[in-house]
Amino acid sequence: MKKTKDGLDFLGYIIRPDYILSRNRVINNYKWKKARQDELDNFEQIQASYLGHLKHCNCQNLREKEKMRKTILILLSLITFSFADFTRDDSQEIVTDLTTGLMWQDNSDAETVTKDWQGAIDYCESLTLGGYSDWRLPNINELRSIVDYDRYNPAIDPVFKNVSNSWYWTSTINKAYTSYSCRLYFGIGYDGYAQGSNHFVRCVR
Repeated sequence: MKKTKDGLDFLGYIIRPDYILSRNRVINNYKWKKARQDELDNFEQIQASYLGHLKHCNCQNLREKEKMRKTILILLSLITFSFADFTRDDSQEIVTDLTTGLMWQDNSDAETVTKDWQGAIDYCESLTLGGYSDWRLPNINELRSIVDYDRYNPAIDPVFKNVSNSWYWTSTINKAYTSYSCRLYFGIGYDGYAQGSNHFVRCVR
């Protein structure tokens, strides 16, 4: 972390005094490393660097906004813990969310098949599973609804038997950059946008 004439250089990101929030990528990188702290010999130094960024950089309301972000994550985990109620039909390889009524594909393909974004849409629309043929690619809110923020590697209820600790596509696109689509990382449950990549697919109906 070093000073520049425009602000503060933190891990290659220029943080200016009028920034209200830290970059999402910085927060996500910290969450990634924190989830793997047992594997990192220098995690204490890494954490000190991130916390120093949040504490000392001259960003308006940064710490207050970060506290709010953490509060939201805690509330999401409580909601997931309190209300998520899943049941799995082993014969059909389908998980049903009794709270939302959504039915989720949970056969071996959900852990092994990767597609680009359009391929993921086509795959779900052509899927026949459990006697159903009206499957589709979930949007980001639907896919977030099965994340368990109290778990990681994978961040999902263990009722799901076929999960990769990796990225899964959603049908949601970036409104500003429509060639980018939203994906969710089931290692620790955060999401972001990507273009032209191959990711895993879990269909919903």
